[in-house]
Amino acid sequence: MIKSILYILMLFCILSCKDEKEAAETIENTAKTESDIASEKISEIKDGHTSENSLDWEGSYSGVLPCADCEGIDTRLILRKDQTYQLKLRYLGIPEKESQDFISEGKFSWEVDGNNILLEGEKVDFQNFKVGELFLMPLDKDGNELKRMPGNNFKLLKS
Repeated sequence: MIKSILYILMLFCILSCKDEKEAAETIENTAKTESDIASEKISEIKDGHTSENSLDWEGSYSGVLPCADCEGIDTRLILRKDQTYQLKLRYLGIPEKESQDFISEGKFSWEVDGNNILLEGEKVDFQNFKVGELFLMPLDKDGNELKRMPGNNFKLLKS
């Protein structure tokens, strides 16, 4: 009788260990599956999703950009689907009679990564922009974002 009880206990222990092992393997496989899915999503983003082909970038953007010798540059930039633009600038903080709108038009091109644009032919301080969801971020000549100041992050917001 004691031998029978011992055999039953041993069998029970073996079966319960097997279930824990299977459960651990199942959890491990699930974790790998979730990890694989996350990796696939990241590679999809790297493989083809850019501002150019994923965002609704066409439209009008406006905001105030920094100025070396005035209070700021009231800026309005219109991007069209045919990769042309219109840029309107007004320098703030100068006498009204000296203030005028500067308007230029031309073509823009996308950089290789598909996330930044370059206004071709412009001689202004800001001709490179990072294209984001509902905004344009001006970039300096080296392609870096401008240093933000309290009260202004220098983004041109889509209207």
